[in-house]
Amino acid sequence: MKQGRFWILVIFLPVLIVDLFAQDTIPYPSMSEVEPSVSISVQKANGYQYSYTVSNGLGASQDIWEFMVQILSANVLGTAPFNWDVSKATRPNLVAATWGSIDSTRDIGPGSSLSGFQLSGQGLPAIVQFYAVGYIPIPYGEYIPADQTDDIFVNSAQGRTLGPADPPTPFNALTFLDTIASYITESRTLGWIANDPTKNKYTRLI
Repeated sequence: MKQGRFWILVIFLPVLIVDLFAQDTIPYPSMSEVEPSVSISVQKANGYQYSYTVSNGLGASQDIWEFMVQILSANVLGTAPFNWDVSKATRPNLVAATWGSIDSTRDIGPGSSLSGFQLSGQGLPAIVQFYAVGYIPIPYGEYIPADQTDDIFVNSAQGRTLGPADPPTPFNALTFLDTIASYITESRTLGWIANDPTKNKYTRLI
């Protein structure tokens, strides 16, 4: 009888040890409870300068404290609004200019907007992805976040804007015209082009 209890203990001891040191795997809290809209102006001056204004809708339940724009150009310089900093974030096949608030009073709250997000370089305007990250308190305790839920490129509110892109190398004129045609189509889908006659007018110019 004692020997039987010994083998039961041997069998279940590894299970108890694993359970003792196991950590819960749970989703990271949402950072997408924001309502971003982005307006942009592009000026040609020794290259191109991209100036963004970021707004957060009245229905948002989080402040925007990080803003990112995909960049498809090798040489880009960024400037930031007061009490924000600018850097670069990368993922496989993705590079983004990243602005982050360093003073919570400068976060973009619901119903407010902030300008001063700028990029400059030789890259031509292209339709790219933007990301707006809502502020959350750092979760307390130790746990393993569920796959990708703590990745700001996934756990964020996203949309489309303009950003710098280098021309393809080697340059193929026909392929580049196809790219421009796709921008016209997407612009119509996004509502940047108001109606089909205007879309068709731009398409005929290609």
